[in-house]
Amino acid sequence: MIFCFTRELQPELAEVDQVFKEGLLPWWSDVHHYVDRLESNPTWHNFPAIVLSMYKYMGLEHTCCINMTNIFKTLYFANSIHATISDEEEGQKYDQELQFSILIGDYIFGHILKILVDVGADKLLQHFSALICELNEGLIMKHKMGADYRKVMETTRAPLYAYAFLTAAELKGTVYDEKLKLFKRMGYQMGMLVELIQDHERINLAGEYIHNAIDELGCLENLSDNSDTILEKVVAELHNFFCSEHRAAVM
Repeated sequence: MIFCFTRELQPELAEVDQVFKEGLLPWWSDVHHYVDRLESNPTWHNFPAIVLSMYKYMGLEHTCCINMTNIFKTLYFANSIHATISDEEEGQKYDQELQFSILIGDYIFGHILKILVDVGADKLLQHFSALICELNEGLIMKHKMGADYRKVMETTRAPLYAYAFLTAAELKGTVYDEKLKLFKRMGYQMGMLVELIQDHERINLAGEYIHNAIDELGCLENLSDNSDTILEKVVAELHNFFCSEHRAAVM
């Protein structure tokens, strides 16, 4: 499921795709099959659009929006590679292919930190280091601790959205420290909403997150220079989709 709001962002998302591929070009022949596996994954298509909408919402300049969306897309890509790695107890044999998956995933994480420095966003290094740690802990909870579906989403997907919103506010530079937590919380709500709403069997779990997202967007509107933004359209579409799907499920 790809949401309608992504259509308005297609020219910019095409730029992100180009930068993403150029960044991995030296290894493209080795990693493109990982990309192919993600083509049917809705998060692969929707997550970059939400990141881009947040950066645009904060009024950041075009190049910054493209570069940062690419960084988060690349981070999700690396994490998706690591998410395929289990162990022999789960029937996955440690062979050359598995070893490469581990190495290329780790390498891309390091590559992301280098990109941050290259684009002049090194002030965000601490946030991305913390995010990578959170994502790795989430995978441990998924593979080793038998966490339930919601907990897996909270620890392996929601942090991506939370830090996307946080870093956009951080780069804006006019947001007071006490308000940064609001942006991070809004990103978390959006992440849980998007991930749950894409799963028809668990869509009812998304109810609390859509209401929280709407409430917190109202708080954010006082901190942005923009109005009638793509981010507001994102929230509106997710709300309408949830309501229609929820009514259908009840009936």
